Amino acid sequence: MPLMKYFVVGLFCAVLVGCTQNVTREELVGIYSVQNREGEAVLTLQSDLRFSQVITFKDGKSQSASGFWKYDEKSHQLTLTDCFAVNENTLSWRVNASSIPVMKVLGKVELEADPDAGLRYVKLADKR
Repeated sequence: MPLMKYFVVGLFCAVLVGCTQNVTREELVGIYSVQNREGEAVLTLQSDLRFSQVITFKDGKSQSASGFWKYDEKSHQLTLTDCFAVNENTLSWRVNASSIPVMKVLGKVELEADPDAGLRYVKLADKR
């Protein structure tokens, strides 16, 4: 049993270190996906600081938004202009701006769509 305790403590430390790693603007560029009860949101961050967001609902209907993004490396905050806010319950709220916490988990960049619910955009691919 003591071996299991060391494993759990080691795993916790690895996750903690992974979450505190800095993320550069270049690392953010790519395609991300998050799902909730209503469907899926796919977010594409381009290197020219433009983004596109496609919301696909479970009934097959979709909506899209596009705009500009910026990233504050000190506060680890990604800001999208004119986008859909994604949370545990909805995908369809259109907002003027959304601030999204950025983190690295086990070396992979993730965007916290709804921190209270643990809902995160997961990076699917890099895109330049």
